[in-house]
Amino acid sequence: MFGALGGVLPVRLGGSATEGITAEQWARVTADWYAIRQTAPLFQFAWRVSGGVPDRAFYHGVNGSGVAYAPDTLSINSDGGATGLDISWSNQNFTDPYGVQSSFTVRAAVARFFDGGFAEATVTIGRLDPQKIRVTLFNAAGSAITPITGWLMAW
Repeated sequence: MFGALGGVLPVRLGGSATEGITAEQWARVTADWYAIRQTAPLFQFAWRVSGGVPDRAFYHGVNGSGVAYAPDTLSINSDGGATGLDISWSNQNFTDPYGVQSSFTVRAAVARFFDGGFAEATVTIGRLDPQKIRVTLFNAAGSAITPITGWLMAW
């Protein structure tokens, strides 16, 4: 994965193939890792709607995998316009494996729905509440319909 950097860690600055890496190589590695973290999805989340009640089905994100890490607030609301699925965390922080706590903000997202027919989804982030994601589903005629089982990826 790292080529010459696949040796003993921690990596030492040195400048030769056997004695470490140069400062320029180190700068490039850190810039590349930063770019990967910035473009990797923040999370992928799937939900199902049964009897008009949304439930968490799948979650994989930078804060962990499994529904225990998924958004803890799912509701179908029609406040502020069309009926949509509101997704949010009561505490929009996570703790990494080293015990460092950090907040996160969703900047972009895409959603898909699973119903076998035509449905187009729009995602609105923070319009009604800065920490809320609203997913709205539209049928082929362009009318908003009640949310169904779907999937969301966010950055």
